[in-house]
Order: sequence, then C-alpha cells, then structure tokens
Amino acid sequence: MPKIGPDDVRLSGRLCRETLEPHVERDWSVPAKGLEWECRQTVGHIADALGFYAAHLAARAEKWLKFDVVPHLDASNLHLLRLVEAMSNMLAQVAQATPDDVLAFHHTGMRDQHAFCAMACLEMIVHTGDVAGGLNVPFDPPRDLCEQVISSLFPDAPSNNDPWEVLLWATGRADLSDHAALGPGWQWVRSAYRGDVPC
Repeated sequence: MPKIGPDDVRLSGRLCRETLEPHVERDWSVPAKGLEWECRQTVGHIADALGFYAAHLAARAEKWLKFDVVPHLDASNLHLLRLVEAMSNMLAQVAQATPDDVLAFHHTGMRDQHAFCAMACLEMIVHTGDVAGGLNVPFDPPRDLCEQVISSLFPDAPSNNDPWEVLLWATGRADLSDHAALGPGWQWVRSAYRGDVPC
C-alpha cells in the first residue's frame, strides 16, 4: 500500500468541511460523541493539531515548539471549518515540499512527512466522526483512506474488519467482535517510518 501523503491530507480536510458545514447553524456547544469536549472545541483541536504538525515539519524541529493555534473568540462554526481546511492545505503544502529523509519532532518520536500526513488524517477523520456523532448526523469516511491510516499508524490492528470500525477501535472509541474497546488509555502505535525513535 502506498504511503499516505499530501493529497490524503487535503481530502481529509475537505471531508471534515463537507460533513459538518451543512450543520454550522446548530448549537456546537453540545458534547462531541464520547468526549468531554464540546463539538466546537473538538473542531478547534483539529486545527491546532494540524498547525502543530505543519509548524514542526516546516521548521524541521528537533524539540517541541510550544504554541497553540487558537481561533478568535468571535469565530463562527463556519470559520472553524474554514480554519481546519486552511490548516490541512498548509500542512499538505509543507509535506509536499519536504524530502522523505527529513524528520521533525512529535511527542511519540521523530517523524517524516508521511507520518505527519497520516497523523493529520487520523485527527481529521476520527474527530469529524466525534463531532458528527455529537450532532447526530451521518459520517461515512472512505474506507481506503481509513485503511491507509491504519496501515501507517496501527500496523498491528486487526485486519479482518471494516477499516472505519478498526480505526474507531484503535483510537479507543469502539470495540470489535473479537477485541474489547481500548478505552481512553489507547496509545499511538509506532509505525515503521524511518527514524521513528523515542523522544
């Protein structure tokens, strides 16, 4: 399976916006499904994560750059979605310009651009699902994209189940027929990416 890359990040950003944009006039202060965060807070977290990835990869950072992407207090729900898509495009452009042998800081280890792309897609897919669940609207992500994320970040995850269900299981959100839910203590599983070493 090809490594996940910038086009997948752009796709995930569009998927987030297209799923949630029809519901921007609703109350996003309700909890996201399975989280203590409100839906609005969860979307803001997506943007923050993408900004983290883009900044560390662009800077080729060897240590944590201590900052947050904080939306303006007056930002509407629609503005938050536009911010997520903007950040996804920014990360995609940074990744596209970054050679494969470049590594940058992440809390789980030094990562290459493909790993940052995979983590970004995970954030967008899973948290879009959380928000959609909180708003009680359908969300059905592309299975090939889910499969790519699993292959990149959770290579030991069960392979004989629906990839979306496996992704929810791997991130502590659901159980599988033969595997109990991991719960909030789930951990990033180290991938086989070059340079994946403890920090």
